[in-house]
Amino acid sequence: MTDTLLWYVRKQPLFAELDPRRLHQLADAAECLELERGAPIYAPGDAADHLYAVVGGRVRRFQSTPRGAVTLGYHGARQCFGEECVLSDMPRETFAETSLPSKLLVLPRAVITRLVNADRQLHERLLALIGARLRSVETRLVLRLRVPLVERTASALVELATPHPQRPGRLQIAPALSMTELADYVGTSRITMYEIIETLADAGVIGSDGHAQIIDPDAAARFLRPQEVRNELH
Repeated sequence: MTDTLLWYVRKQPLFAELDPRRLHQLADAAECLELERGAPIYAPGDAADHLYAVVGGRVRRFQSTPRGAVTLGYHGARQCFGEECVLSDMPRETFAETSLPSKLLVLPRAVITRLVNADRQLHERLLALIGARLRSVETRLVLRLRVPLVERTASALVELATPHPQRPGRLQIAPALSMTELADYVGTSRITMYEIIETLADAGVIGSDGHAQIIDPDAAARFLRPQEVRNELH
């Protein structure tokens, strides 16, 4: 099992450049979980004593509010979440649950913290990840307050996508997000999201190959106004 865990750890971009000795330390400390769709991972008040890495499937992080749940992010294969545990031992403030059947690596906070303190590059990659997550939340807040829904959706599709392995210049969301998931992420209804996706599909922003959504970032860029967003953020 350790060889399998080592392979899983090595496939995570956050850890890919660690030397073999430190990769083995992570693999030795890791646990692998296989969870069904909708399985809870943590909730507010839980101890923040692990970092998680998605091997397969998808995880949704969200915050509960009096008006319903607000999605903070989706995390798919080769992405980590729960990284705030490395900076603080304060309890969790958000929920995390699987939105698809998922396989996760569970990595103890103590081991991650020790490696981060010993490896400058890992420390820098972790800080970059945390910074990117904070900027994403900030940008989405501005978009939700100031930008029309079609532009918010185009921005969300680009944010949630990863480079397509066979189509240069294209991105993919795999497995495809449902209309309910997309609607929840940008803050609208499922029925309205169908209409928005139809508009973006007609403009060449989004297509499908059956199991994934294919995104054309150049077509999406025509719907975005980055200078206005930057002005709001600063």
